[in-house]
Amino acid sequence: MLSLNAATIIKGSVLLPVSKSLANRQLILQAAQGLPLSPAQHDEPEDVQIMRQALQLAAEKTTAEINVGPAGTAMRFLCAYLSTKKGEWQLNGSERMQHRPIALLVEALRTIGADIRYLNQEGFPPLLIKGKKLVSQNLQISSDFSSQYISALLLMAPFIDKGLELELTGTPVSEPYIKMSLEMLRQAGAMITTSGTRIKVEEGLQASPEPPTTEADWTAASYYFSICALSAGSEIFLKGLRKNSLQGDAILPDIFSQLGVTAQFTADGLFIRHIGNPVAHFTYNCIDCPDLAQTLALTCAGLGISARLTGLSTLRIKETDRLLAIDKELSKCGLRVRRGPDFLEMDAQSALVFPQAIETYSDHRMAMAFAPLSIVLPGLLIKDEQVVGKSYPAFWEHLISLGFNVNLQPH
Repeated sequence: MLSLNAATIIKGSVLLPVSKSLANRQLILQAAQGLPLSPAQHDEPEDVQIMRQALQLAAEKTTAEINVGPAGTAMRFLCAYLSTKKGEWQLNGSERMQHRPIALLVEALRTIGADIRYLNQEGFPPLLIKGKKLVSQNLQISSDFSSQYISALLLMAPFIDKGLELELTGTPVSEPYIKMSLEMLRQAGAMITTSGTRIKVEEGLQASPEPPTTEADWTAASYYFSICALSAGSEIFLKGLRKNSLQGDAILPDIFSQLGVTAQFTADGLFIRHIGNPVAHFTYNCIDCPDLAQTLALTCAGLGISARLTGLSTLRIKETDRLLAIDKELSKCGLRVRRGPDFLEMDAQSALVFPQAIETYSDHRMAMAFAPLSIVLPGLLIKDEQVVGKSYPAFWEHLISLGFNVNLQPH
């Protein structure tokens, strides 16, 4: 557990971690092509390390037990990849992962010939996968549950006999991540045609692989936008962000313009600054950027403004039930919260109550989203601070560099 106190005025620069969404897709494509994996980058997120280690193990062996811990992207992407990789694989994860559904992806893969068996509860990891050549077939799959299922199938499509055609049903969630997968496939030389809700990917890749990505993680940037919104006079330079990004969370400058933050791109990144005057009531549909929901909720709480966030259905199957977790922890701060299957509402609050300590529920984004709230609640206590390593190992060190006082507390 640690306690946080913010500097009076927050100014400085931060080198953000690499985007784990881009890095994990790149690693999967390299492995599927039989190419060497790109070298690990400085302060690489644990999720990317897990993916890298699993792919290296699968390259060296024809039978192995692979445990991805809490890494949801690795579970979904590896499920599809190992289905095409000759050998026998046991794919498992943390206790929470064993309660995160994977049936839609497994059934889609079985339709094109995958040999996958549940080792415990039907519809959930752990899985026994016997890799083999998969055969093209038109697939229909729901897009209103998880974009990672669709990305997992798309990334393997060029390595399936005669490619793959998907028809997406329902209202897509996290659609920018599907577009990211398609664009990375195009950059690798995949032949792709789209028509309405249909996506067809031909077998084979026609281009040389892209060099390793160095693009910074836009979701990680959200915590600094929150800091700027809550701290008058704050100015932060975020290194490595790109204006024309494949990441859906690059919408942050537009969103936070409503919460008192201005942003300006340079050749090396993004300069953000507090200007104040946020809206009195904030509303946003997070269906394309659900990983920003916690940051937005906590920022509005710190600003003392009412809010309604929608498009949150996927938050219930993340590292924790994030809707429930936000509700519980903000309620500790004296805030009235209402939640439904896909929405969260908060009343305006002039002053927050200091909670005994914030639970993180083994969720990296709970810890990082709550950290800026220490600006209005000095001495805020956050439990299990090490969970940030999943996506941002240097997070606490970077806060210290901006003038935050971060003190480890005895458990």
